[in-house]
Amino acid sequence: MAIDGLHYQEIARALRLVCQGAAALTADTGPTDTVTVSSNFLFSVGDEVVLSDASGAEEDHTVAQLIGLNSVKLEAAVSGEYTVAAQGRLQLAQSLRPEVKWVAIGRPEALPEPARLEFPAVIIEPGTMRQPPDEGSNRSYQQEYTLQVYYVDRYQEGVEADMDTIEEAGGLFNLIMSDPYLGGTCYHSQVVEFEPSPEAEGKLRSKELPLRVVRMEVLGRRAEVWN
Repeated sequence: MAIDGLHYQEIARALRLVCQGAAALTADTGPTDTVTVSSNFLFSVGDEVVLSDASGAEEDHTVAQLIGLNSVKLEAAVSGEYTVAAQGRLQLAQSLRPEVKWVAIGRPEALPEPARLEFPAVIIEPGTMRQPPDEGSNRSYQQEYTLQVYYVDRYQEGVEADMDTIEEAGGLFNLIMSDPYLGGTCYHSQVVEFEPSPEAEGKLRSKELPLRVVRMEVLGRRAEVWN
């Protein structure tokens, strides 16, 4: 096949990590104080971070320096071994990121009965992909991906509860806007819409699911090269 140009899964997975305040490792760690990640824009000098992988191994560190776009120097050498194959990641400490219990890729309407689920949560729904013909050339073409990000929490009565949910979702907004490279999958990304009480909330309420929802639309741009 000459072209492998659809990147929904790659972008959605990167956005899923960003919503958790994390960046994937792009190189295995060694006995050094520097780790390589997909994008280091989520982090700042002095941030407390956790280096972990899918096996459950983890260790705490503090960011000492950001190098280029992809390297993070820690205050001490890494003691364990964290690999790309084991889904190694560098993540902001819990106190530095919005409280999110889980992040899923799918549609809000497919949410099961939430009685046993923990909230708040995030659901990422892939949307439209456009390839504007007037922004291409004989060597490259541009892709624009839209993804809907739903911040979902249990419903509470009162006007103040509405504003509290908006403020909490604002923390997620800030996190997504912190990494314009969207985990290294795009050359530019940003939140282009922020909508409290979207249509998805009404659909969930119609299923008698007492949930409050805020929707954000994320736009990510990629430049692809013709083979």
